[in-house]
Amino acid sequence: MVDAPSDAQVVSLARELVRRGLHDVALVQLERAPDDDAEVQHLRAISLREEGRLEEAEDTFSRLVDADPSHARAHHGLGLTLDQLGRAEDAQSAYLRAIALDPARPAFHNDLGFSRLAAGEPATARKHFERALSLDPDFAPARINLAASLTLLGREDEALRVLSQGRPLAAAMNDLGAVLELRGDTDRARARYRDAVELDPRFAPARRNLARLEPREETP
Repeated sequence: MVDAPSDAQVVSLARELVRRGLHDVALVQLERAPDDDAEVQHLRAISLREEGRLEEAEDTFSRLVDADPSHARAHHGLGLTLDQLGRAEDAQSAYLRAIALDPARPAFHNDLGFSRLAAGEPATARKHFERALSLDPDFAPARINLAASLTLLGREDEALRVLSQGRPLAAAMNDLGAVLELRGDTDRARARYRDAVELDPRFAPARRNLARLEPREETP
């Protein structure tokens, strides 16, 4: 007869499932875990958010921070959830609480910056991305987002310098094209993809992006 897994084994497996992005399976596993465990609730909240069950995620994160106001990651998770629900001001308040509790996490600063950027505040957002990079110069999301904020501020050359730090120029040019495409500036995005291909004709991501945006000739 096989013994039932212990609570610790159940939580350990759920933690690994969340790490792998298997959130639907994690939620099933967490049904077997003790409901009064803070880590269990945190893992459940993360998985609910990733599965798009945002109202349930908000409720779970809110109960976590009510029970433990010093839980920085729960404040951060609540901020992400509120942003997805379209409640930017509430989300930014949650990020600020997370940062006050644990100011050394670059992801907290980056996500606050992204919320500001989405709200049309690129100058303010830029400061948060720069703070994230000061904590971890290799934190790629903040680098991409900083380039996006600089591009929105009309500082495309500076954005390219940010993207090219420690990376091939063709890759940086391709990333800048992606930023411009996200802004809806298709013509300039196409030009940057073309620049990337000219810099490195073998750089496949830029070739694919350029092919996707190049106008196709009509077949007679």
